[in-house]
Amino acid sequence: MKKAMSNVDVAAMVSELSDRILGGFVGKAYQQSSDRIWLSVASPAEGRLDLLLVAGRRVNITRTDRPASKTPPQFPTMLRSRLSGGRIVQIRQHDFDRVMEIVVERSGSRHILVVELFPKGSMLLLDESRTILSLLKKTVYRGSKMVAGEKYLYHPGQLDPQSISLPDLSNWLSAAGQDLVRSLVRGLNMSGTYAEEVCLVAGIDKNKEAIDLDSGEIDRVHQSLRDVFLNDTLDPHIVIEDGSPVDVLPRPLKLYSGLEQKSFPTFSEALDAFFIRLEEEKAPRQDPLERR
Repeated sequence: MKKAMSNVDVAAMVSELSDRILGGFVGKAYQQSSDRIWLSVASPAEGRLDLLLVAGRRVNITRTDRPASKTPPQFPTMLRSRLSGGRIVQIRQHDFDRVMEIVVERSGSRHILVVELFPKGSMLLLDESRTILSLLKKTVYRGSKMVAGEKYLYHPGQLDPQSISLPDLSNWLSAAGQDLVRSLVRGLNMSGTYAEEVCLVAGIDKNKEAIDLDSGEIDRVHQSLRDVFLNDTLDPHIVIEDGSPVDVLPRPLKLYSGLEQKSFPTFSEALDAFFIRLEEEKAPRQDPLERR
C-alpha cells in the first residue's frame, strides 16, 4: 500500500494549490505531532482553507478537524512570526522531486517554506538567501546535520524522467546492471509503481535485463516515459482491490486496469480519504479499560 506522495503526485498537487490558494494569505500555523503542521490560508476564491503538511508523506487541503489553539512549539511559532499575514506568491516543485516549496511575501521580504516528502524528510523555513531559519525536525545530509543558520541543501537528484534524452537513457540502461524496472527506479526519479507502468506502456517485460534491450526497445521506453510523465490528465481517484484501498492517484494508470476506482472532485480530497484510512489502520488499538 502507498505510504507517501510520489513525484507525480507532488506535481499534481502543486498545480491544484496554484489554482486554489496562490495569491491567498497565510493565517496561523498549528502543530499536532512531530511531523504534522496545519497552515490556515485565506483563499482568493474559496475563503478560509486548511493546508495539511505532513513531512515525508503528503501535502493537501484538508477538511479534517485541526488541533485546538494552544501555545505552539518552536517551528509553528516561527511560521506564525514570519508568514502570518503574508501573501502566497509561488508554489513550486524542485526538479520533479518530492520537494514542495511555498513562497510567501510579507512587508517586502520573502520566505520559503520547504516540505520534503521523501522518507525521513523534514519541513524548513528559509529566508530569501535560502538560509535555514527554523526546521521541524533535525535531518542529516551527507553526514552533516542541517541546522538553523546554514544554507539549505537539496538532496542529490536523479535523472528526470520527463526530460531525459534518448542517449542519456541508453547510457544509463547499459550501465545499470539490473533488470529494467529496477534500473528505472534506481536511476530515474520514480517509484516502483511508475517504473512498472513505464514497462507496461512500452510493452517490455519489466524483468528483462536493461543491458539486453535493443535500440528499438530503448526507443519504446523513452517514448513511454513521455507518455507517463508528461500526461496532464486529471482524474483524482483511489484504487481499490479486494475491498481495500491500495493507491491514490491524480490520473489513471494502465497498471490498475480492471480494478475498482473511487473518484473525487479534487486530488486533495482523494489524498485525505486515502491517508486518513491508512492512519486509522496503523493507529494502535486502545485497551477497552483505558478507553473507559
